[in-house]
Amino acid sequence: MSIRIGIGSWSDDAYRGVLYPPGLPASERLRHYATIFDHVEVNSTYYGAPKPEAVKKWIAETPRGFLFDIKLHRVFSQSPASAAKTEGKRDLLGYTLERLEPLMAAKKLGVFLLLLTARFSAEKHSLAELDVLAERLRPFPLAVELRDPAWVKGAARAATLAAFRERGIAWVAVDMPKGKEFLPAIDEATRPDLAYLRLHGRNRAGYLAADRRPSSIIIVIGRQNCATSRNESARWPRRPKTCAWWRTITRRISRRKPHWRCERSSRIKRNPRLRR
Repeated sequence: MSIRIGIGSWSDDAYRGVLYPPGLPASERLRHYATIFDHVEVNSTYYGAPKPEAVKKWIAETPRGFLFDIKLHRVFSQSPASAAKTEGKRDLLGYTLERLEPLMAAKKLGVFLLLLTARFSAEKHSLAELDVLAERLRPFPLAVELRDPAWVKGAARAATLAAFRERGIAWVAVDMPKGKEFLPAIDEATRPDLAYLRLHGRNRAGYLAADRRPSSIIIVIGRQNCATSRNESARWPRRPKTCAWWRTITRRISRRKPHWRCERSSRIKRNPRLRR
C-alpha cells in the first residue's frame, strides 16, 4: 500500500517561507515542490482547461512517478450530468481530456477530483447524475467531495456510500471545521484501490474565507486492498489529531531538506491564517 501526501496547489503565496525558500521565483515553485512531495492537486483546472505549454512544463519539472490530480472545472461542480454531455454545446470535458493527453502518456495523471457544492443537495439531486462523467473519465478514477451534509445524515449515509461503491467512485473524506453545515468526518474507502483524504483545517473563519486560506493538504492511499470487498469498505485507522498531520509533513520536509529547521513547519501551527 502506498501513501502519498501533497497539497491542493503548488502556487499559493501563503507557503512562501514555509514550503518555499524566501526569494524563490513563482516559476520555480513546482520544481522545488517536487523535491518534497510526490503528489499535487491542480487547482487551475477548476477555472479553465490547461494550456498545452503548461502541461508540458508540469511534465518536465517533475520526476518519474510524480502524480497530478486534476480538479474538474467548476461547470461540472454545478451540473455534472449536463456538463459531461456533448449534445448541442461545446464538449468541455473532451477538450480538457485532449489537453491532458501528454500527462496521461507520461503516466503522471492520478485522479480526477470533483468538488460538488452544497447546492448539489440530496433533496434536489441524485448521484446518478455522476454516471456520464464517471464513464467518460475511465480508466482514470473519479473522486468526489460532497458538501451537503444531508447526503450522509441518518439512513442516507449507507445509501450514499453504496452508490459510490456501485459506480466505482472514490469517496473523499474530509477534515474540516465542525458544524451542522459541514460534512462530518467519514473515513470510508469506496474503491478497492483508492482512498482519498483532504485536510481543510479546523479553523472555521479561515475555512469560510476561502480566498484567504492556503490550499488543502491531501493524502491519497492506494492502490491495493483499500477495501476488503465490494460490499465492505475498510474503515481507516482512528483519525489522529491535527498536530500529528503537521508532524508527518514536518518529517517529510526535514528528510528532503535537512537545512530547514523544524520551526519553519511549526509556523503553520502558530499562524491561524496558515492553519485555517
